[in-house]
Amino acid sequence: MPLNNYLGSVVEETTWLDSVVMAMPDFPDINNDCFVNLEDFAILASQWQDNPGIPSADLYPDGIIDLKDLNVLIEYWFQRVPGCLQ
Repeated sequence: MPLNNYLGSVVEETTWLDSVVMAMPDFPDINNDCFVNLEDFAILASQWQDNPGIPSADLYPDGIIDLKDLNVLIEYWFQRVPGCLQ
């Protein structure tokens, strides 16, 4: 589909990727203590709007810690990791 660029001329739209497949974590327990809790949130908050640290809070693996990662954490908030033996 043709698009107008900022100079007013018509350019062709180019699609570089048809789809992107991202590996999502099985459970967003960042500190591996068997629970998704405030400790995991604190790690995410310390990396907010930055590159992932160690341990990584990049739960939606796109190279930046942002609302996408927070949404993944919230989905599992206060849940125990299934099968965890701690």
